[in-house]
Parts: sequence; structure tokens; C-alpha cells
Amino acid sequence: MKTLHELEYSDELRVPFVGNEPCDRLGNGFHIRWDGAIFPCGGLQFPELLVGHAGESSFDALYAHSSVMDECRAIYGHLRGHCGRCMESPGCIGCRAVAYARTRDLLAPDAGCWRRDGREKHDG
Repeated sequence: MKTLHELEYSDELRVPFVGNEPCDRLGNGFHIRWDGAIFPCGGLQFPELLVGHAGESSFDALYAHSSVMDECRAIYGHLRGHCGRCMESPGCIGCRAVAYARTRDLLAPDAGCWRRDGREKHDG
């Protein structure tokens, strides 16, 4: 059996999520911690990314009016480094939790990306 790095790119080798669909947590939901704290993702449980607390506001209001959620929704098309140049973009945004944990920047490249091998988009 070949390792991931031994495989050649094909339509069958895609973003490593269920059904070849990338993570969409930042734009489509919340992570609610045991104490009611709400974050954009389970991997982004940093105080500065607290969206709110369960029971304080409706989920609709938190989603629509949270500056943290606005920032998360705005990352598409604005990623830096290899994530911004990747041929999987804009479908894949990498793991924003890994990027943020390392740099405190939601737009930073995902250092744990499985496709960090130079396969970048090219014009033409």
C-alpha cells in the first residue's frame, strides 16, 4: 500500500474529510463547550474567539452578530501562504485551528496540511 506522499494527484486524491468534503465548521455552526461557552470550532477554544454563552442570546443572533463569526466567515479567498495558493482552495481552507494555535492568525497557513507539497494553483 502506498503512503499519501507516494500517491500521485488524481480526482480520487482529495481533501481528507468524509465524502471528500472539506471542513466547513467556521461558516456553518458552533462548538458548545460543557460550560455553555460557544466557539466557532472545537479546536478554536481560545478566550479571544469566544462567541458567547448558551442561553445569553439566540443562536441566530450569535451567528449573525458576532464579530468572531464575521471574521470566520470572511476567511474564504483571503488565506495566506500555501493555503492561499493551493489548488484545493477555495473548497478547502485547511485546519484553521492548527493555523491559529501556531500563529494566533486565522488566515495563516495550516502547518499540518497533508498537501503541503508544492501543488499550487497556476494561471493559464
